[in-house]
Amino acid sequence: MQQSKYVLAGVLAALSLGASHAKETGVDQGSPADDVRLGPVAGLVAESAGKDTEYAVGYRYHYYDNFFEAPDGVSKTSVSAHEVYTGLVTPVGESGNWSVFGDLNYLDYNRDLDGSWSVTGGVQGKSGPHGTRIVARYRDDVPNAETGNGIRSADVYALHGTYSNRFSKAWQLNILGDFQRQVVEDSPNDKLYLGGAALRYRGWGSIFSPEVGFKYGERHSDSDNNEHDQWDMWLKVRSSPTPKLYLSSRVRYRKRDYDTSTLTDSNFHRDDDRWQFTAGADYKIDDTFSVDAYYAYQDADSSRKARTFETNAFTVGAKMRF
Repeated sequence: MQQSKYVLAGVLAALSLGASHAKETGVDQGSPADDVRLGPVAGLVAESAGKDTEYAVGYRYHYYDNFFEAPDGVSKTSVSAHEVYTGLVTPVGESGNWSVFGDLNYLDYNRDLDGSWSVTGGVQGKSGPHGTRIVARYRDDVPNAETGNGIRSADVYALHGTYSNRFSKAWQLNILGDFQRQVVEDSPNDKLYLGGAALRYRGWGSIFSPEVGFKYGERHSDSDNNEHDQWDMWLKVRSSPTPKLYLSSRVRYRKRDYDTSTLTDSNFHRDDDRWQFTAGADYKIDDTFSVDAYYAYQDADSSRKARTFETNAFTVGAKMRF
């Protein structure tokens, strides 16, 4: 597993993939969700409004090869899911520089797992070199292993904010903030706070746009066993080689150090290192129809051996705009 981490980083550094089908609003228009089980954010969240309100409906198929994050050497279970969604994006104000967006989606798994609803809404826009993006999201019955032992369902409330400054023609600085609350039966006030920054080079236009960034934060919980510090660092590249094709790829390193001082806690002296690689593509067939694909790989290493595992996931889908 140690070798695979360095191979992963090398592969991404060599890629000339990446980029964004978003319009030049001065704001990073979105990226695949960090949660591998959910794949990309649905609907029109990653798109800018034109002069008129735009609607979309879509479908995605998801496949996960180690859904329950079984550790190395233990039998793994594959899970598939079907997702349907609808969304809209509409301009606000006379300038046309601001828009509001929202979507609703449902994910249905093929095994004995509860389906998961998700509602997303937000606003984005720019004024000169300055840009703002605020996104709120609620998901119910999300299978996750962020707290406790094993996969459990959680209701997740999330808020993300970005301030961007295109301080030169070639460079853009993003200031990032994240809040997430997970509600599970034995830990109803599990909260994660993250803040950071990213530097993006845009001097080569839409052909190739690399970005490096970081976030740092803490998880606070009703249970000391779940509390930790967290570092995220990533390299992301975006590319739009043609007006119809949008590509993105990212490698992310995440480190967690758990805080509990209770000897009997399962996370006593626990520290985690996790590498994640994602790649996505979106192809616009015409003004109405588009198709997309997304892949994610995780290599998780932990001082707690039950949390050392690898996962793969992919999604394919189609969308109709009107």
